[in-house]
Amino acid sequence: MIKHFTFILCFLSITFLSAQSVPNGGFESWQVGTYEEPVDYKTSNSENKNNGSGFNPINTVKTTDAYSGQYAIKLTTAGSGTDTSIAFFADGNPNSGVFDGGIPYTQTPTGIRFHYKSNIIGTDSAIFLVFFKKNGVNIGNYIYKFSATKTVYTLFNATFSPALPTAPDTMMIACASSNAFSNSGFMVGNMMQIDSVALTGVTSQPGLLNGNFENWVTSSDYKLSGWTLDGDYQRSNDFYSGSYALELQTVEPAFGNNQIRVGRAMTGMPTQSSTLGGTPFSNQVDTLVFFYKYLPADPVDSARFFANFKKNGVFIGNAFKLLPISASYQQVIIPFNTGQAPDTVLFTFESSKWPVQESYIGSDLKIDNFYLKSQKLPIAKFNAPPYGCKGQPVNLTDASYNMANAWGWITPGGTPGSSTAQNPVVIYSTTGTKTITMICSNQFGSSSTVSKTITINSIPQVSSTSTVTPCGGSNEVLTASGANSYTWNTGANTPTISASVSVTTIFTVVGASNGCTNSATGIVVVPGVPRPDICMVTVDSANVYNNIYWNKTDYPMLDSMIIFREVIANTYKRIGAVSKNALSFFVDTARSVGPANGDPNISTYRYKLQIRDTCGSYGQKSLWHNTVYFTHSGGTFFWTNNYMVEGGINPVQTYSLMVCMNPNSSPVYSVVGTTTGNQSTLNDPFYTIYQATADWRVEANLGYSCAATLKPIAGNNILGGAVKSRSNIQNNRAIGFKENTLASSVKLYPNPANSIITLELNLNPEEYKSLDVTITNVLGAVMYAGKMESATKTIDLNGFAKGIYLLNVHGLNGKATFKVVKN
Repeated sequence: MIKHFTFILCFLSITFLSAQSVPNGGFESWQVGTYEEPVDYKTSNSENKNNGSGFNPINTVKTTDAYSGQYAIKLTTAGSGTDTSIAFFADGNPNSGVFDGGIPYTQTPTGIRFHYKSNIIGTDSAIFLVFFKKNGVNIGNYIYKFSATKTVYTLFNATFSPALPTAPDTMMIACASSNAFSNSGFMVGNMMQIDSVALTGVTSQPGLLNGNFENWVTSSDYKLSGWTLDGDYQRSNDFYSGSYALELQTVEPAFGNNQIRVGRAMTGMPTQSSTLGGTPFSNQVDTLVFFYKYLPADPVDSARFFANFKKNGVFIGNAFKLLPISASYQQVIIPFNTGQAPDTVLFTFESSKWPVQESYIGSDLKIDNFYLKSQKLPIAKFNAPPYGCKGQPVNLTDASYNMANAWGWITPGGTPGSSTAQNPVVIYSTTGTKTITMICSNQFGSSSTVSKTITINSIPQVSSTSTVTPCGGSNEVLTASGANSYTWNTGANTPTISASVSVTTIFTVVGASNGCTNSATGIVVVPGVPRPDICMVTVDSANVYNNIYWNKTDYPMLDSMIIFREVIANTYKRIGAVSKNALSFFVDTARSVGPANGDPNISTYRYKLQIRDTCGSYGQKSLWHNTVYFTHSGGTFFWTNNYMVEGGINPVQTYSLMVCMNPNSSPVYSVVGTTTGNQSTLNDPFYTIYQATADWRVEANLGYSCAATLKPIAGNNILGGAVKSRSNIQNNRAIGFKENTLASSVKLYPNPANSIITLELNLNPEEYKSLDVTITNVLGAVMYAGKMESATKTIDLNGFAKGIYLLNVHGLNGKATFKVVKN
């Protein structure tokens, strides 16, 4: 005996209705669901929705676990209690003789192939069918059983045996999760999953095959409140009154079954020995009234109506009516006298009479406005939650009896304040206790009013803390407040959570108070390594090295700045690194790296920076900056490579041609002329006057403010605020810059040194006051920069780590380089 707990509850709940009423007699209350089916196929989903037992599983589903494409089809045998539902898809019905339906096809295939997974339980088996017919006669039936579990997609490639004797005109394929031709042995959980179905030995596949199961359609599933429906039924918009009517249809047999199906509606659930449920009823004498339309497929067919009366579980009488053809709604009145007072009545409508004939397929019955004359006036009832939340929708649901078809609601303080909808939605903008009043009516008159109260609570103002964890991986605490209880998206339900993350992560918490909820977010920020900006690149005053500047205060987690030079097109090689504790500029002395070796007198160069932070992580490289290289022909000076920034950015406002007329006597540059930042030539009209002694260079006035930040060493900070980029030097002398010509004029001691070194210069004041002094480490990072203010200079090395350094004394007329050892 098949029993279903949920349906027992449904029919027992009818006893709480007011006696002497037809449940949902206006057929207005429906529960609507949806399911999907593959295009051009019928599945167990549509069959199960018409299952009068009440067990209606969706057991044929679209799955993204596909062999190819996006989707495959998955069939699973489902069960509830003693009832079992086999999952299937089919484009026809195999029956026991010639199959029904199918799709057109005229080629002669030699076999079929597909990929599948399976979960076979016990002695159960899945089946796959391929049938062919021609001129209404079966010419090939091929049935394949699958009795083994396959956890990965497996190729099934079968040759038809025996072969098709001729080309068909119609074919059908079907698959079931259990052996539908057996009467027992169905195992709940038996599964068959299929993809990429194709016929073999043909030039093209059937147009309606949909063998890759990529195309699906959504269908609606309607359940009629208070009734059990079986066979084929619809919620019809062809009504007598209200918005809907009930439509029952007689249809062809279901998959693998030869029994024609009659549409049936009952206020109970039949079993093998009795009928469960029914409607409480105690009138011995009364009259049934309903309206119907009926279009039989065969003129001899008739629809049927039964009213069976019970007392103490025993049938004591019935009322019966055959319903002949009627193209429009007509009223049926059935008076009755049961002889004794019953306690239950069971109503039944059927779309065909018995025994049902194949010619009855297509008979269509519509029923509406079903009531007892004794019930007449409606009884108002509605459902509302005990509490609501300020500013949030409150759903009110009609639950009235006796075919109410009009409603009136009064909701003081709400929006709207009144409504005539059957199931209105109201919003309250203030808190407190609210009264809701409802009245309903039908063709016989109005009900009494019914009222309920609802408490509207405030929405909690939920907030959460956020935090920053420098390197990630540590436990950070987030705390929520503003509510009585909390649920985090991590699953935690405490006010505080501990989070350990490696990237910036947003956490969501939902807080609840008095049934009202609100949400907030807390963020654990793991700072990313920023991409640095170059202040500028320039040639030093002595025309020896390129210098790169940046502002280190923009990067609080800076450990060191890595410097790169382009060595081949779009390829950059590391040439040095500068600690955050050093000056924030770099002198490119890496003469062994890349073509032209970074010499500003040979070419122009592109540089990039990269940050290594205190967590040991590396960020993106900066945009490159391009140095200016210029040359001349007579008094015309030109630069073919402007100062540029990666991405085609030209930051230059103006270019100025600078001249030092005699660097040996007065190393001072003056402006010859200026042009806009998008030009590349300038002339010196007095070139011939001092061409034998002068030096020239071009200076780019950058169009932004960016001062290189220097860490003072021994009180020196001489390079801050540099915003002009210098080019190389051009002149007409045979030797431009004199390498190490000052070595004989400079004395350095002590070396090695512990804390202090001293420089003594054997030069006159005009010569030594133009000299710069720099100390770099072996990576090129500038550790000290200063000027020779007198013939003797003392430099404090206490801030230097032990190691080897290069000390450069350089000016316009030469330089001297020394290796310094710090103990």
